[in-house]
Amino acid sequence: VLPDAARWASNLTAALAALEDWAGAEEALQSALALKPEPRSRVFLELNAAAIALGRGRSAEARKQYEAVLTGNPEQRTARWQAEAGIANTLVAEKKFAEARKHFDAALAVIEEGRSELNRNEYKLTFLARLIRVYQDYVDFLVEQKDIEKALAVAESSRARLLAERNTVAASRASSPREWPRNGKAVWLA
Repeated sequence: VLPDAARWASNLTAALAALEDWAGAEEALQSALALKPEPRSRVFLELNAAAIALGRGRSAEARKQYEAVLTGNPEQRTARWQAEAGIANTLVAEKKFAEARKHFDAALAVIEEGRSELNRNEYKLTFLARLIRVYQDYVDFLVEQKDIEKALAVAESSRARLLAERNTVAASRASSPREWPRNGKAVWLA
Protein backbone atom coordinates (compact mmCIF):
# COMPACT_ATOMS: atom_id res chain seq x y z
CA VAL A 1 0.00 0.00 0.00
CA LEU A 2 1.30 3.44 -0.92
CA PRO A 3 2.06 5.74 2.04
CA ASP A 4 -0.30 8.43 0.71
CA ALA A 5 -3.19 6.03 0.00
CA ALA A 6 -5.03 6.89 3.23
CA ARG A 7 -4.71 10.61 2.49
CA TRP A 8 -6.09 10.06 -1.02
CA ALA A 9 -8.99 8.06 0.39
CA SER A 10 -9.60 10.86 2.89
CA ASN A 11 -9.66 13.42 0.06
CA LEU A 12 -12.12 11.20 -1.82
CA THR A 13 -14.26 11.06 1.32
CA ALA A 14 -14.27 14.86 1.56
CA ALA A 15 -15.12 15.22 -2.14
CA LEU A 16 -18.03 12.79 -1.88
CA ALA A 17 -19.26 14.55 1.26
CA ALA A 18 -19.11 17.89 -0.59
CA LEU A 19 -21.31 16.31 -3.26
CA GLU A 20 -23.63 15.09 -0.48
CA ASP A 21 -23.07 11.47 -1.53
CA TRP A 22 -23.22 10.27 2.05
CA ALA A 23 -23.18 6.55 1.24
CA GLY A 24 -20.15 6.95 -1.02
CA ALA A 25 -18.43 9.19 1.51
CA GLU A 26 -19.00 6.66 4.28
CA GLU A 27 -17.62 3.87 2.10
CA ALA A 28 -14.53 5.93 1.22
CA LEU A 29 -14.10 6.77 4.91
CA GLN A 30 -14.12 3.10 5.86
CA SER A 31 -11.58 2.38 3.11
CA ALA A 32 -9.34 5.18 4.38
CA LEU A 33 -9.54 3.88 7.95
CA ALA A 34 -8.69 0.36 6.78
CA LEU A 35 -5.47 1.73 5.27
CA LYS A 36 -4.28 2.61 8.79
CA PRO A 37 -3.57 6.31 8.23
CA GLU A 38 -0.80 8.18 9.97
CA PRO A 39 -1.90 10.26 12.99
CA ARG A 40 -1.63 13.54 11.05
CA SER A 41 -4.13 12.24 8.47
CA ARG A 42 -6.41 10.58 11.00
CA VAL A 43 -7.73 13.92 12.28
CA PHE A 44 -9.06 14.72 8.80
CA LEU A 45 -10.83 11.38 8.70
CA GLU A 46 -12.45 12.34 12.01
CA LEU A 47 -13.54 15.65 10.47
CA ASN A 48 -14.95 13.73 7.48
CA ALA A 49 -16.84 11.38 9.82
CA ALA A 50 -18.37 14.40 11.56
CA ALA A 51 -19.35 15.97 8.22
CA ILE A 52 -21.02 12.72 7.19
CA ALA A 53 -22.93 12.55 10.48
CA LEU A 54 -24.10 16.15 10.00
CA GLY A 55 -25.07 15.46 6.40
CA ARG A 56 -27.13 12.49 7.51
CA GLY A 57 -28.99 14.69 10.00
CA ARG A 58 -27.19 13.50 13.14
CA SER A 59 -26.13 16.94 14.38
CA ALA A 60 -25.60 15.98 18.04
CA GLU A 61 -23.26 13.14 17.00
CA ALA A 62 -21.48 15.42 14.55
CA ARG A 63 -21.00 18.12 17.19
CA LYS A 64 -19.44 15.61 19.60
CA GLN A 65 -17.05 14.49 16.87
CA TYR A 66 -16.12 18.07 15.97
CA GLU A 67 -15.61 18.92 19.65
CA ALA A 68 -13.36 15.86 20.05
CA VAL A 69 -11.25 17.05 17.12
CA LEU A 70 -11.08 20.52 18.63
CA THR A 71 -9.97 19.37 22.08
CA GLY A 72 -7.73 16.57 20.82
CA ASN A 73 -5.76 18.62 18.29
CA PRO A 74 -5.04 22.06 19.75
CA GLU A 75 -1.79 22.39 17.77
CA GLN A 76 -3.36 21.69 14.36
CA ARG A 77 -4.83 24.98 13.18
CA THR A 78 -6.34 23.50 10.03
CA ALA A 79 -8.23 20.93 12.07
CA ARG A 80 -9.26 23.57 14.63
CA TRP A 81 -10.89 25.96 12.17
CA GLN A 82 -12.65 23.13 10.36
CA ALA A 83 -13.92 21.80 13.69
CA GLU A 84 -15.11 25.28 14.74
CA ALA A 85 -16.92 25.71 11.41
CA GLY A 86 -18.38 22.21 11.74
CA ILE A 87 -19.68 22.98 15.23
CA ALA A 88 -21.19 26.19 13.84
CA ASN A 89 -22.98 24.22 11.13
CA THR A 90 -24.36 21.74 13.68
CA LEU A 91 -25.67 24.66 15.72
CA VAL A 92 -27.29 26.19 12.63
CA ALA A 93 -29.03 22.85 12.02
CA GLU A 94 -30.28 23.01 15.62
CA LYS A 95 -31.33 26.66 15.17
CA LYS A 96 -28.92 27.87 17.87
CA PHE A 97 -27.91 30.89 15.86
CA ALA A 98 -26.12 33.00 18.48
CA GLU A 99 -23.84 30.09 19.38
CA ALA A 100 -23.30 29.30 15.70
CA ARG A 101 -22.11 32.84 15.02
CA LYS A 102 -19.53 32.56 17.83
CA HIS A 103 -18.12 29.37 16.32
CA PHE A 104 -18.02 30.82 12.79
CA ASP A 105 -16.13 33.83 14.19
CA ALA A 106 -13.78 31.49 16.08
CA ALA A 107 -13.12 29.57 12.84
CA LEU A 108 -12.22 32.80 11.02
CA ALA A 109 -9.94 33.84 13.89
CA VAL A 110 -8.06 30.53 13.69
CA ILE A 111 -7.82 30.91 9.91
CA GLU A 112 -6.32 34.37 10.37
CA GLU A 113 -3.77 32.97 12.86
CA GLY A 114 -2.69 30.22 10.51
CA ARG A 115 -2.47 31.89 7.13
CA SER A 116 1.18 30.85 6.76
CA GLU A 117 0.10 27.19 6.52
CA LEU A 118 -1.28 28.02 3.09
CA ASN A 119 2.25 28.45 1.78
CA ARG A 120 2.81 24.69 1.93
CA ASN A 121 2.19 23.64 -1.66
CA GLU A 122 1.07 20.11 -0.83
CA TYR A 123 -1.95 21.49 1.04
CA LYS A 124 -2.96 24.47 -1.08
CA LEU A 125 -5.76 22.87 -3.08
CA THR A 126 -7.54 21.13 -0.22
CA PHE A 127 -6.87 24.04 2.12
CA LEU A 128 -8.39 26.55 -0.28
CA ALA A 129 -11.40 24.35 -1.02
CA ARG A 130 -12.15 23.94 2.67
CA LEU A 131 -11.45 27.60 3.35
CA ILE A 132 -13.89 28.69 0.66
CA ARG A 133 -16.53 26.34 2.07
CA VAL A 134 -16.25 27.90 5.54
CA TYR A 135 -16.66 31.41 4.14
CA GLN A 136 -19.62 30.30 1.97
CA ASP A 137 -21.33 28.66 4.94
CA TYR A 138 -20.82 31.73 7.11
CA VAL A 139 -22.04 34.17 4.45
CA ASP A 140 -25.11 31.99 3.80
CA PHE A 141 -25.79 31.90 7.55
CA LEU A 142 -25.47 35.68 7.86
CA VAL A 143 -27.78 36.29 4.90
CA GLU A 144 -30.38 33.94 6.43
CA GLN A 145 -30.03 35.91 9.67
CA LYS A 146 -30.53 39.13 7.66
CA ASP A 147 -27.14 40.49 8.74
CA ILE A 148 -26.32 41.73 5.25
CA GLU A 149 -23.60 44.18 6.28
CA LYS A 150 -21.63 41.48 8.12
CA ALA A 151 -22.23 39.05 5.22
CA LEU A 152 -20.75 41.60 2.80
CA ALA A 153 -17.77 42.19 5.09
CA VAL A 154 -17.07 38.45 5.45
CA ALA A 155 -17.45 37.88 1.70
CA GLU A 156 -15.12 40.77 0.89
CA SER A 157 -12.52 39.66 3.44
CA SER A 158 -12.65 36.16 1.94
CA ARG A 159 -12.18 37.51 -1.56
CA ALA A 160 -9.31 39.75 -0.46
CA ARG A 161 -7.63 36.92 1.44
CA LEU A 162 -7.84 34.49 -1.47
CA LEU A 163 -6.58 37.12 -3.92
CA ALA A 164 -3.69 37.99 -1.61
CA GLU A 165 -2.80 34.35 -1.02
CA ARG A 166 -2.85 33.70 -4.74
CA ASN A 167 -0.45 36.60 -5.20
CA THR A 168 1.47 36.02 -1.92
CA VAL A 169 0.59 39.48 -0.67
CA ALA A 170 -0.60 40.05 2.87
CA ALA A 171 -4.37 40.46 3.02
CA SER A 172 -5.75 43.16 5.23
CA ARG A 173 -8.99 42.83 7.08
CA ALA A 174 -11.89 44.26 5.12
CA SER A 175 -13.45 47.36 6.57
CA SER A 176 -17.18 47.66 7.02
CA PRO A 177 -19.08 47.79 3.72
CA ARG A 178 -20.53 51.16 4.79
CA GLU A 179 -16.97 52.54 4.92
CA TRP A 180 -15.99 51.36 1.42
CA PRO A 181 -17.25 54.46 -0.46
CA ARG A 182 -15.59 56.79 2.08
CA ASN A 183 -12.29 54.91 1.77
CA GLY A 184 -12.40 54.97 -1.99
CA LYS A 185 -12.75 51.19 -2.08
CA ALA A 186 -16.14 51.15 -3.77
CA VAL A 187 -18.88 53.24 -5.23
CA TRP A 188 -22.49 52.45 -4.42
CA LEU A 189 -24.79 52.56 -7.44
CA ALA A 190 -28.50 53.06 -7.14
